[in-house]
Amino acid sequence: MRTKRWSSPRTPRGCTFRKALFQQRLWNCSTQPGSLVKLRGAAAIPPELREIQKRIGFIVHRMEDSISNHEFEKARFYSVEERKERQNLRALRETYKLDDSAPAVVGLKDVEEMVARWASYPLLSVKGIIQEYQF
Repeated sequence: MRTKRWSSPRTPRGCTFRKALFQQRLWNCSTQPGSLVKLRGAAAIPPELREIQKRIGFIVHRMEDSISNHEFEKARFYSVEERKERQNLRALRETYKLDDSAPAVVGLKDVEEMVARWASYPLLSVKGIIQEYQF
């Protein structure tokens, strides 16, 4: 039986369909746990910080609208308000000891959990598969 060759932007040219499908799934398995970790980090933000971030977004939107309407006095007022809110945000980040520069780390447990969710397999069987292939 002859296998067809498959080519896509993420797979090398001349790759078999099975291998391309595996590589596509591997790509999904490598990006989705990162999204999961990022969402967990966003859920850990205190409500006060979320509220200030919403206010900053609202103020920036108002400032852009006033600039587009050539209302520069209003835009200046919103600029000052934005600066004040950003200072409040910085102070709250210091009190909660949050740091944006620390990258979120995706561990083996995150990958296992995502594969178990994605493939609808029990977590124990996913751990066995990962150990078998030594990822």
